[in-house]
Amino acid sequence: MLACVGNGSYIFANPVTGHQIAETLTLPILTIVRSTAMRNAVRRSTLDSDPDAMLMTTLDPSPDFAQAACTRHVICPKRRQTLPDTRMAVSDAR
Repeated sequence: MLACVGNGSYIFANPVTGHQIAETLTLPILTIVRSTAMRNAVRRSTLDSDPDAMLMTTLDPSPDFAQAACTRHVICPKRRQTLPDTRMAVSDAR
């Protein structure tokens, strides 16, 4: 299974539970987290409601998402920055 999510979605979707279930059921899951360092969904809905609103949607400092996945003793991911690195990570997960 492949999941591509933003950092806000990953944080607020309770990722540790997802990793625990994947470990329990031995499900192969690759999660790619794109960090924008802010809650874009909250930002967009706030601006739609009030374009002059004062935004407080930053997620700085950004959590270490790879470390969150490592808490369940599954394959410990690494930060991948390039497409070849991502291909290597997918290959490693097989």
